[in-house]
Amino acid sequence: MTAERLPTGVKRLDALLGGGIPAGSAVLVYGPPFLGKETFARRFLLASLAQGIPAIDIVTNVATADVRQNLGEADPSYPKYEQAHLIRFVDTYSQSIGAAGVMLATPMLTVVTSGCSDHCSTFSRMVSATANASTAESPGNSTANSSPP
Repeated sequence: MTAERLPTGVKRLDALLGGGIPAGSAVLVYGPPFLGKETFARRFLLASLAQGIPAIDIVTNVATADVRQNLGEADPSYPKYEQAHLIRFVDTYSQSIGAAGVMLATPMLTVVTSGCSDHCSTFSRMVSATANASTAESPGNSTANSSPP
């Protein structure tokens, strides 16, 4: 990994992108259903975690326990990333179906907005508000990644 690019977890795509996605950029992955967008997001998340880059995973359509299990199956090192607090989850799915017990006892994340663009600051405020309103337990469908430490 270079200081300016984050690996996607897909070697061929990284080669086409000159080493990965530019650090600090916003990327939209768009396509029809069942094309692999969620799989790509998970691979990107795992590749970033393997580099020590923290991530936020926003759960929108599946139970967080299922996402954690999927991440653990994809990468046996996944539990150590959670233990190192490299990954945080915003669980909107469990709340949307009225599931009980989705709160954590400790704060889920702290968002730093210094040096952010207006869009970054807006996103950070939204994530902070969600985290403060209800600290979630598990992973999600969209992945927001921070720049390298």
